[in-house]
Amino acid sequence: MPEFSEISANRLVSCHQDLQRVFNEVIKYFDIRILYGHRSITEQFELYQKGRTYSRGEWIITDKGQIVTNCDGTIIKSKHNYIPAHAIDVAPFPVDWKDIDRFILLGGFVLGIAKELKRNGEIENDIVWGGNWQSDFNLKNQTFYDYPHFQLQ
Repeated sequence: MPEFSEISANRLVSCHQDLQRVFNEVIKYFDIRILYGHRSITEQFELYQKGRTYSRGEWIITDKGQIVTNCDGTIIKSKHNYIPAHAIDVAPFPVDWKDIDRFILLGGFVLGIAKELKRNGEIENDIVWGGNWQSDFNLKNQTFYDYPHFQLQ
């Protein structure tokens, strides 16, 4: 049975109890790594800068493919910036960023676990996945894909 590494376990405890409950269930079936739980404003801003250049008093997108987040941590906060974090980034292990199918499989699996836990009264919040922001089961209508990202609704 898979289990969390010490680093993943420490990242998970920085998250809201509903996210902890969901991912403690997911790890029983699916080997995963927690990439981020809580992020400081500094960490958030470092991610925001990826794919952007500061010019004439504003951040300009220079490489859309490098954009990680639209939240700078100050003006626009991420759900990662809360304490405890209301968002978590997770990857199937071993991590292969090119294997999008595994991220999609994980996304569906996590949402199924979360729905079951909510139905059983074990969590209070719905979970939204960054591969299907509208939760409409249409993966083709997204304007921004963030496959590792899950957040409280």
